[in-house]
Amino acid sequence: MKYRGFYIDETETTDVLRPTETGSEKCDGIWFRLYADSDYVIQIDDFIGAYGHEIENSEESVEQFVKGYIDQYYAEYKKQQFRLLLEKDYKDFVYDVKQFSEDFDIIDDAEQIANMKKAYENIKNLDSVSLEDMEYLVTIRRPLETICNSFSADDNQFVKEFSECIKEVAQEKRCNYGMIEEYENAEEKDITEDEPTESAGMTMM
Repeated sequence: MKYRGFYIDETETTDVLRPTETGSEKCDGIWFRLYADSDYVIQIDDFIGAYGHEIENSEESVEQFVKGYIDQYYAEYKKQQFRLLLEKDYKDFVYDVKQFSEDFDIIDDAEQIANMKKAYENIKNLDSVSLEDMEYLVTIRRPLETICNSFSADDNQFVKEFSECIKEVAQEKRCNYGMIEEYENAEEKDITEDEPTESAGMTMM
C-alpha cells in the first residue's frame, strides 16, 4: 500500500485495548507499519486501528483511516523519511566505495567519504530545507549523493551554499516531473496494493 510517498503494510492483530463506558475491552484490529522506502525496510512508525472504533471491517474504512492518520502527521513523517533516506544513502555510499571500488585510493576516497559525511551532518540539521523540497528530494534514488555531485563547497560558507544547492536540485526535479501529485499519480494511485519484497520487520517503535 502506498500513500503520499510512504509505504504501508498491515497485519491482523488481536487484544487491542479500547476504552468503554465501563472500562475497556479487547478488540480485533489491524497493525499498520509505515515505511520510508519501497523495500519496506526503513520503518518510520506504526499504529493500530481497532474494529468498531477507528475502523470498520471494510476496505474503504481501512483506507480512510490510514489516509487520515498519515495526513495528521504528514509534515513530521516527511521529515523523518527525508532524514532516514539520507542516512541510508550515506551508509550505502561508504559501503560501495570501500567494497566495490576497483581502484580504491585511501586518500582520495577517504576525502570523498569525509565530504559526504560533512554534507550528511549539515543537511539533516538544516531547518531551511522546506517541506516542498523534501517531497521532491525523497523521490531521488540517492538524494544525498545527487546533491553532493552538484555541490562544490567553500568551507567558509558551507551551510549557505549547501542550502542553495538543495533548492537547485529540488527545483530541477520539480521541472522534470511537475507537481508532486502529478509525479505520484504517474506511478500509481494514492493508495494501491504493493506487496513487500521481503517480510517486513515487526519491531515496535
